[in-house]
Amino acid sequence: MVCGYIDDGYTLGGFAKESPGIYPEVRFEYRPAPSEETLPHFDGYKDLSPKEQLARTASMLARHLVKWDLKDPHGRTPNCRDAATMRKLPLGLFYRLEQIVTGLVPSDEDPQAKSPSDAEGFADKSPEGNLSAG
Repeated sequence: MVCGYIDDGYTLGGFAKESPGIYPEVRFEYRPAPSEETLPHFDGYKDLSPKEQLARTASMLARHLVKWDLKDPHGRTPNCRDAATMRKLPLGLFYRLEQIVTGLVPSDEDPQAKSPSDAEGFADKSPEGNLSAG
């Protein structure tokens, strides 16, 4: 399900398809970044040094990823809530996750999903399904 309103506190399922020879497919859950966070994230981005860009994006990803199935070379699952972990990702995966979390691009279609419209985390907040109080 696609929703045009981001209310913090829900998660979506995401999928980044494999980039052969660069990174494996990754299934993850994330809290989508609303415009009020995405716009400041990109503000002045091109004027930052590469190290500052990396730190800003790693921090943002660590705040929004909830869990993933990525494994390190020893078969362990690295902590996706840690910016230091994010800085160790292959650049292609790093930017792919950033694009999905910030809503610039949709998640790839997961071949194991029950249906293409499956999404987690959406729930009506009132009996009428209206998110506003009035």
